[in-house]
Amino acid sequence: MKTIQVCIGLFMLATVPFGCGDDDLEIEVIEEIASGETVLELQFEDYALGVEEIGLNQRKEELLVILENDPQNDNALGELESVNNRLSFIEERGGVIEERLVGFGLGPIPPLPPCFDPGPDNNCPVPLNVVNTILVEQNLNNFGFQLVDPQSEEVLFALEEFETSELNENLLESPFLTEGIQLPEEFLVVVKKSEGGMDLSYNFYGTL
Repeated sequence: MKTIQVCIGLFMLATVPFGCGDDDLEIEVIEEIASGETVLELQFEDYALGVEEIGLNQRKEELLVILENDPQNDNALGELESVNNRLSFIEERGGVIEERLVGFGLGPIPPLPPCFDPGPDNNCPVPLNVVNTILVEQNLNNFGFQLVDPQSEEVLFALEEFETSELNENLLESPFLTEGIQLPEEFLVVVKKSEGGMDLSYNFYGTL
């Protein structure tokens, strides 16, 4: 592990040189997280919600065009309400995820590569070739993490062994070892979980 120094101060419009002082914070950098070898499951959820949000906003624009020409279209009105409710949930959940990622005190956590144009011809697969450990929150219920063939729906891999992480006692860790497993170029990652009676399951595509 190593540390980086973070300067704390007021940014002022002045020509006075600004540097780090003795009172600045040192944030621990956990190399396996910074390199992407260890990934928190919450990072995957945040990514999946981001891809879903793009699709929902695209659909919202389509519905608004429909309603502009047909304001009394009940089907479009009902779907628009559902889309807006889901977008509100994604925004709220995104704030929770961000707060928890910071709260674990694991230093800078790099975001997964973004996808800006999901659609029928782009599944926005997440590169998982360097990942060897996945961290999961302790308080989840009915957790499952599977790699599934999108054509046959066969489960090709699943996280099964968990132990308390040395990085944070509120996290469990599981090895992500896919050597020797035949996976398609793109596979479906199916994550099942619930918390406080709320289903937080999601899917996204991955690739090695």
